[in-house]
Amino acid sequence: MKKIALISPKGNAFGKNEKLTRFLNETGGMDSFRALWTGPNLGLITVASLFPADWEVEYIDENYRDIPYDAGYDIVCISAMTQQIVNAYRIIDRFQSRHVLTILGGIHATVLPEEAAAHADVVMAGEGELLWPKLIQDIENGSVQKIYRHRPDEKYQFDNSVTPRYELLRGYSYPVITLQTTRG
Repeated sequence: MKKIALISPKGNAFGKNEKLTRFLNETGGMDSFRALWTGPNLGLITVASLFPADWEVEYIDENYRDIPYDAGYDIVCISAMTQQIVNAYRIIDRFQSRHVLTILGGIHATVLPEEAAAHADVVMAGEGELLWPKLIQDIENGSVQKIYRHRPDEKYQFDNSVTPRYELLRGYSYPVITLQTTRG
């Protein structure tokens, strides 16, 4: 059995402009917008459904919980947008120093897979549901690739969607819970 951590790293949703950040934080009008940015990472809990049943999977949202670096994970999977990527790279460095396999996906890794590959052991560039079965097979066979990309002619079929593992969200007090009704 493998022990997996799915991590959504903290980011800076409001950018690097200090005056803009201060304004947005001080105005009550941004509360509803902020709530939308503090929901769970739907991509992570969706790919959680693709792991073998005997693998132990834990979801960690760094906006709500500290990351337990000494928890004995075999694999750490991080999904990151560009506003989270610097922190994602720091998290990856800490786990790699513990010889943990690090996997990075999300929009930033999809758009800049070579940059992401300079940091993570494995990069998922594209739709996770299309790539994850091959990754799992390669992990079990000991033949993990550096970058996984789906073929350009390979399209995600919504009819084949899996149910996200919402039970991994127990203990979180998200103001909103997301679900997928379309993609693109």
